[in-house]
Amino acid sequence: MNKQVSSPLRAVLFSVAVFSLIRLGYWATYPNYFEKLSLIDILKAFAVGWRFDLAITVAAGSIFFLALVAPFPNVARPRLQKVLLWSLFATLTGLWAINIGDLLYFGEVYRHAGREILLLRNDWGMLIELAFQSRRSAMALACLALLCLAFLWQYVVIGPAAKSAPTRFSWRRSSSYTLLMLLFLLLAARGGLVQGKPISMVDAYMAGNEKQASLALNGAFSLVHSIRLGLKKPKDSNQPLTYLSPQELNLWQTQFVEKEGEDPFVRAWSDDDTPENKNIVIVLLESWSYQYIDGLAGGHYGATPFIDSLIPEARVWDNTFAAGQRSIEGIQAVLTSVPVLESQPIIGWGQELNRMTRLAALLGERGYHSVMVQSSNRRSFHLDSIAAALGFNAYFGKEDLPIRRQYPGEVPRFGWDYEALMFMADYLAGPKVKDQPFLSFVFTGTTHEPFPDPGREFHLYPHHAGTEEAYLNTLRYSDWSLQQFMAKAAEQPWYENTVFVFIADHVLRSEGASLESGFEIPFIIYTPDGSIAPGRDSRYASQYDVLPTLMTLLDVPDKLATYGKSLLLPADDFEGAQVQRGDVTGWLDSKGWFTFSRHTDLDSGGLYQHDRNELAQNSKAIKARMQMADHRLSKNQWFPEIKSKFFANSGKNDDGTDRPI
Repeated sequence: MNKQVSSPLRAVLFSVAVFSLIRLGYWATYPNYFEKLSLIDILKAFAVGWRFDLAITVAAGSIFFLALVAPFPNVARPRLQKVLLWSLFATLTGLWAINIGDLLYFGEVYRHAGREILLLRNDWGMLIELAFQSRRSAMALACLALLCLAFLWQYVVIGPAAKSAPTRFSWRRSSSYTLLMLLFLLLAARGGLVQGKPISMVDAYMAGNEKQASLALNGAFSLVHSIRLGLKKPKDSNQPLTYLSPQELNLWQTQFVEKEGEDPFVRAWSDDDTPENKNIVIVLLESWSYQYIDGLAGGHYGATPFIDSLIPEARVWDNTFAAGQRSIEGIQAVLTSVPVLESQPIIGWGQELNRMTRLAALLGERGYHSVMVQSSNRRSFHLDSIAAALGFNAYFGKEDLPIRRQYPGEVPRFGWDYEALMFMADYLAGPKVKDQPFLSFVFTGTTHEPFPDPGREFHLYPHHAGTEEAYLNTLRYSDWSLQQFMAKAAEQPWYENTVFVFIADHVLRSEGASLESGFEIPFIIYTPDGSIAPGRDSRYASQYDVLPTLMTLLDVPDKLATYGKSLLLPADDFEGAQVQRGDVTGWLDSKGWFTFSRHTDLDSGGLYQHDRNELAQNSKAIKARMQMADHRLSKNQWFPEIKSKFFANSGKNDDGTDRPI
């Protein structure tokens, strides 16, 4: 085989084999964590893991791989081959060493190392001391293993390249080999034939559950990509939140527990031992702002006649606010109730590696079938992998949705709502669901800018892409699409036993001086059987409240970690909604709103009616909640009680002494 092909292939396969051995090390080192995985589960994790191994191997060694496949006669010379291959080995050794370090770190939080490495830039001395004291044995074994790999590299990769017989150089043949290898390297660096976007950490969940994903994910890949994403953010955003001193934080937590008798985040939202098996349909509406819905805001846009007609028959929370300003933040808040914090990654970019309440997985344990459909491309926001990470049984994107209507133009980037909703209606009426209770999640997209033309029958105004008038036309179309979906649902036997949740991901545009205008969204729950009485509720709510509210409605008695509250339980003394706009946090309640960040003082915007003492107390409580949530997420302790099961020895060295963390 030509050296342009054989040498790079041997190097890649060698690296994948090493990463596979390290992956086996996770399984052998933490048997209690992986004990429930069957042989098939483990093999599936390894198969998915090879994609990460290929991607990080080729990406990190790209300069050497490109040199090895270059179509020039000098590249084939043995001396140059040795220099390139040993340089590549040095690079790969760094990756393997990182992965071994991640293997040792994994037991601290049962999550691969990520953005937290950016927090240790001033603590390298501590890490070196830790490595050569309490981890001396592990370090010695790791160094010995890397030395053995050098000998194997010489035997498996360098030796065959030096011994291969020289061939007469041919530009045509060499160029063909180069193109072939460049295609292979490109596919490998992207993690294979992945549609739309290169492989991401969240794609580890293609292997299955949390433990399979942990086994599949390459530690070096996780660390390198987390650092890359972290460096794109402002420097301060990678730092933990430190609004309060440790003493103040402990005092707040103690006072909270004494007053409420429970953990700030972990609690059961129902005390009923006989859960309800109601079906759940959640429709996340792209850019549906409260102000444009006549039945809510009292306007005269005329764009939402169906939703307007549904409002008197449903429970409506008139003061509901999005968690953030991006769709993925809304998805995280609705389906996991994990807070959006500037100091933490969002789901799909690292947050999914934490243990968290995952609505689909939670209901799956109760026999539910779950399905997610979005009108946009499958890989948009990595939602195909996020769906797997959250426990959905099935997922579909724009590529799966047949076109059912005649439209004036091509399928837009964010798809057609009617096609997405009717696809879901057909799926729920099909054999996959049968008599099972189900969770259905639809994410619409037509109302996303630039607002494609849905057809003349939906023109309330002349249609010019990107304008408010065009948005209202697409809103009219989206509302009609919901009407068709609900009409189809009403024909199904499961309709009466279904809870329909309609909530937006964020507002159309965050404009204006008030916080309300930048975050206020519709939140409507309709139950055909009347299990939630219709009415208008003035309580302040947020997307974080969807999950705990559903847990109360379904009478799920389990303790769950959530950042929200159940809107079906009595209100407490501290009611409001927290929102995030970049590094600025906002709080809204019945007396007004205020904002703050770690860079600015408290800002009431001239709209807050509390006295200064009450204002300071409220802001301190919000900061304490944020800081505690940030700490738990960083330590993968969003479920603190799990520590006793899997983390029993995480704070001790081999000799029983305390381990610095």
